[in-house]
Amino acid sequence: MYFKFDKFPVCVIFFSMMRRLLFIGIIIIFLSFPFGAFSSTGETGGVENIFSYGAGLRALGMGGAFTAIAGDSSLVYWNPGAMAFNQYKEISLFGLRTIADSYYVSGFYTNPTVSLGALGFGGLGVYTSGIESYDSSGAPITTEKNSYLHYQILLAYGYNFKWGLGVGSTVKIEQINLLDYTGTGASFDIGFYFNPKRPEWLSIGAVVQDVYGTGIKLGSEYEKNTRIYKLGIGTSFKLGANKRTTLTFDLDGRMFTDNYNPTKPELYYDLSFGTEVNFSDRLMFRAGYREFEPQNIFQSLPQGLSFGMGIRQWGIGIDYAVSFEDPTWQGTAELLMRLGIATGLD
Repeated sequence: MYFKFDKFPVCVIFFSMMRRLLFIGIIIIFLSFPFGAFSSTGETGGVENIFSYGAGLRALGMGGAFTAIAGDSSLVYWNPGAMAFNQYKEISLFGLRTIADSYYVSGFYTNPTVSLGALGFGGLGVYTSGIESYDSSGAPITTEKNSYLHYQILLAYGYNFKWGLGVGSTVKIEQINLLDYTGTGASFDIGFYFNPKRPEWLSIGAVVQDVYGTGIKLGSEYEKNTRIYKLGIGTSFKLGANKRTTLTFDLDGRMFTDNYNPTKPELYYDLSFGTEVNFSDRLMFRAGYREFEPQNIFQSLPQGLSFGMGIRQWGIGIDYAVSFEDPTWQGTAELLMRLGIATGLD
């Protein structure tokens, strides 16, 4: 004689509550990390690569909280370990016009295989024209206006070990063209993603960006790669009677060292949070809060907030996202709007 406990409503409710308590406990531990021992990102200046801003409208609509998320071609950038769980070939493109008539664009492609892992490549670029040159006294060097071009080429590989672990790496080749100067460098990232069978709603991601980099020398100036450590905790729940609606959350934390203070390098930190509601893989709504500090949460709103939506039909998707950005050198929050397109190839 035996009992199947999953047939008893009391047991179902108990295990459901335990799953949620486990997730809440993980979040509490995550937020209890002694962040106060480190410095605030609000005091930094120029310690990050320009492409630390991120890429992909699904991720940016979720506030850049994407380390523990799977199923998107932009994981070539965010986490190649999670890219190993992509199930479809996909191409995605996005771009925006930002401050000073600058353009920020990116594109990615992923190709999962049956048994050899997933391959991906992509690119990010920033372009600005109409730059005027001045000497140290403020006098124009030339009447001609110049341009600035900065881009990265990314090549990624991820392998899915089937029992829930994905491991991957992304190689990045980077070049800067400014005035008569050109600088080239290379670096690589490593990423991990774990989605256990029990509890299936939980996922954990970890990424080290720029594990090693050559840096870039532009004229007499040398820019060292900034190593960034990221840890993400995600969860995904099926909702509704037919379980065709999915509610996803992700909480990311990152830390990095100020490379521009060699006498006393400081460690900086921040958190990002994102959520997405997906209706039958056809309509998605997203929101996020990017790069905030626990002790200063909500104090700089609307800076850091982002919202987005996506529509999928006939294998083609259109995404839209807006966010409030507040560079310390600009002063006031600016609303940035982005538009992108994605298409599945299977």
